[in-house]
Amino acid sequence: MPRTGPFATAAAMIKVAQKAEELGYDAVTVNDALSWSFDRRYHFSAGTKEAMDRTERGTYAYEAVTTLSFIAGMTHRIRLIPAAFVLPWRGPIMLAKQFATLQELSNDRFILGICIGNIEEDFKNSNVDFKARGAITDEYLRAIKELFSNKTVVDFHGKYAQFRGEFYPKPKKAPIWIAGGFREAGLRRVAQFGDGWLPIGTAAQLRLGLRKVKELQRTYGMEEKELEVGPQVFICLAETDEKAWEIGGETVKKFGGLPEITRLKPHETGFAQMNLIGSVTEVSKRISEYKEAGANFVELKFISNTLDEMLGQISLFASQIMPSFSHDY
Repeated sequence: MPRTGPFATAAAMIKVAQKAEELGYDAVTVNDALSWSFDRRYHFSAGTKEAMDRTERGTYAYEAVTTLSFIAGMTHRIRLIPAAFVLPWRGPIMLAKQFATLQELSNDRFILGICIGNIEEDFKNSNVDFKARGAITDEYLRAIKELFSNKTVVDFHGKYAQFRGEFYPKPKKAPIWIAGGFREAGLRRVAQFGDGWLPIGTAAQLRLGLRKVKELQRTYGMEEKELEVGPQVFICLAETDEKAWEIGGETVKKFGGLPEITRLKPHETGFAQMNLIGSVTEVSKRISEYKEAGANFVELKFISNTLDEMLGQISLFASQIMPSFSHDY
């Protein structure tokens, strides 16, 4: 949904969420960021660089929990996924309470997507140590698991979080999806804590990453459970590959150069190869590659010049591509 970017309004998010539910999509997603400086305006999940350049302000960035709560009340079936909450500057107790409340009020449609965070400015503004974000995330995940346990009194004492008391409501379903790249620490986090995985990378990276996750599950004595696996991708869908690149090329180029993306070392594969830019035929082929690598879900971030164009791509994907894959979900 356009939580940030040139189309970021309440009306636009309602329209996108309700259209997605009507067309049979499985979920709507939002990203998570705090930064409000003008030079951060290109960190969006819906729109184009050109559309952003036409605005006279920096991108709006609606708060993710509030946004999903709002959308929960505007929909009936569709799942609600943060892709993903930056756990280190949110804190485990408040986020666990928000999640448990949302589960209760949305009929268990919420998934707790988390990541360690990748925008250093957000950590400075939150007074959280950017370099310690991995260790903080691991401890907070253990804390959340403890809060969601069947224990009447929860007693947790860690380096970054301490609490003792009763925690209710206990969510009946508490799926945790881990977002991130393919570094050892991130894959270990998926193996230890994840019910799902939201990687950013190519199909080839996904195949190798899943193999490593299974090895790590064995190493840490974890149950080798089946994960929901959903790569995060930008998509621009048009009548021809050339038209899609005409619409989305500058945005892919700009986004691929953002510091939070270059940390993922996209030069090793090419950022364009991590995304779905092209015709129905090309995009279907690329999704098949992700499916064969182990994905059963894809998070789609639509590159479009207007909200109407975005809604058109959402409809085109639903009618021309989704039927080929929907039986897998």
